Amino acid sequence: MSDDNGSKAQVEKDAIAVELYSGVTVYVVPLPPFARSAIKIKVEQEYLYPDGDEYRLPMPNSAIENATLRPEQNPEYQKLCAAIDTKRGERRVWLEIMAAIVHTEPERDALINFYRDDVERWRDLIDVYADEWLATLQCGILNVSTDLEAVQMAFNGQAELTMGEVVDAMPFFRIKLSRHSSRALANKRAREFQYRLHQSQLEQQGSGDGEDVGQQPN
Repeated sequence: MSDDNGSKAQVEKDAIAVELYSGVTVYVVPLPPFARSAIKIKVEQEYLYPDGDEYRLPMPNSAIENATLRPEQNPEYQKLCAAIDTKRGERRVWLEIMAAIVHTEPERDALINFYRDDVERWRDLIDVYADEWLATLQCGILNVSTDLEAVQMAFNGQAELTMGEVVDAMPFFRIKLSRHSSRALANKRAREFQYRLHQSQLEQQGSGDGEDVGQQPN
């Protein structure tokens, strides 16, 4: 039987640490080609194109009886397939992210509990994935575009990144942060998140009624 703590330490050593805007740190491993292919096949099986035979239009001015056009020549079929391609693309991105994130700080269960209310709020507004962890990534941990970009860059095999460095790499933000300042900002966010997580846990345990739960970190 393997040593779970040893395996976890090895995973963290081999992974790329990405510090997110929220203060959460995710450990990301590059995805090998076979994993990407498997995810692509899985998504294509989940989101099938409609039966093309139902969208064959009669071929105009054809000398052949009952001749039809290819389904791809039907604008309605094209529109349906384009919508499915969009869903496939979104699903593929999130499955790749979920496969690439091998560890988080704080732990996954704590994050699921912490963001549960946010996830439920978004369920009333948009299509949210049924899987609890995937929904937490979608609506809580990675709801900032720079964070999503950072994780994708990491599992594509880029070097270690921080939130501030990703912002630097995106010209439309027009923000110039040094590596030192971006690290300081990420650390500040991490302290703030840990404080909010601690408060949330105390409230869930019924320990927050009228008690001082500590001073918010600076």
